[in-house]
Amino acid sequence: MKNIRILFLVLFIWLTPSILLAQSGEPIKIGRGDLTFSAYTHFRYTYTEDDSGGVGTNPLVSPIDTPDTIDWERLRFILYGHLAADLTYRFEYDLTDTELKDAFFKIPRLPFYEASITLGQFKLPLSEAGLVLDTPLQQTIKGPILYEDGPVTIGDRDIGLLLRGDMLDNNAGYAIGIVNGNGINQSDDNDGKDFLFHFKVSPWKKKDRSAFKPIEFAASFMTGSVSEVGTTGSDDRERFGFTMKYQIKETELTVEYIQQILDVDGPEDITTKTWYLQLTRDFKVDFLKRQQLIRGVLCYEQYEPDSTVNNDEINAITFGGIWSINKYSRLMLNYILYDEVKDEIDNNHTLLQLEFKF
Repeated sequence: MKNIRILFLVLFIWLTPSILLAQSGEPIKIGRGDLTFSAYTHFRYTYTEDDSGGVGTNPLVSPIDTPDTIDWERLRFILYGHLAADLTYRFEYDLTDTELKDAFFKIPRLPFYEASITLGQFKLPLSEAGLVLDTPLQQTIKGPILYEDGPVTIGDRDIGLLLRGDMLDNNAGYAIGIVNGNGINQSDDNDGKDFLFHFKVSPWKKKDRSAFKPIEFAASFMTGSVSEVGTTGSDDRERFGFTMKYQIKETELTVEYIQQILDVDGPEDITTKTWYLQLTRDFKVDFLKRQQLIRGVLCYEQYEPDSTVNNDEINAITFGGIWSINKYSRLMLNYILYDEVKDEIDNNHTLLQLEFKF
């Protein structure tokens, strides 16, 4: 791990001229293409309420006397650009966990067909939450429990091929993917591939006077198989995602439902699911002798990790605020109130995160 950190330090120093040129608007030429460098980081303080009783059994339980932490949560470097007019690339690496995130090539426009094709490791369009997870587009510091906490069910990235295109006079879009199904930086462990189908539509997109003009619906379905733990067989697995987004002026509402069904040997399938409602509202306030943008965030989530276990549901409410200091940085504050149906404990989180991007 130390050698990898040294390697990326050397890479960072080597790319410093590229950073300066990129900031001045001049792309870095490589052959007949170009290279653009960007980066972002999340510096986070986490405070967890301590429970004086037992630790319980739910997946969000922390040990008694959980220490407060200050840490670099992410430190990501991104390289992207064109190898040619009809071929782009993107590589994203996180130095905090020494892990490759994105690594793909993309043909923006296929010959004789209005669609793009992506090959490599990329974000899966299964849900809106997965697409914005761990990025500067995320409105809450932590994403849904399904993606981040406890026995994480679904990853936001996978390796394979993705075809994207528009339809219905650009009022709708689709994506069809073939991936390993094992998540980030993992090769397949069975003979089957996972298939992803995604569809989104804005029915009133071109209706200038309609109150429903900003509304967008999306649905995703993913099917495949996963190897059984400790055996040589495999289990069928299905994933679903349903999204509704509505934005009008300074207010945005997102409602999303995400589910996984695992067909295991036994009397019933294991279903893991979550749904959340997220509301954001922008406010402009006079502060420090200039007008500042403050965004209020409220998110309610219900999460069930295992349908075969009774009373294991968790409810979470996030109260948050985002101060956009400038176009390169923002300060985020979240208070997450957890309510466990079973084995309720004191484990609420207070999170403070400073984000830089360039």
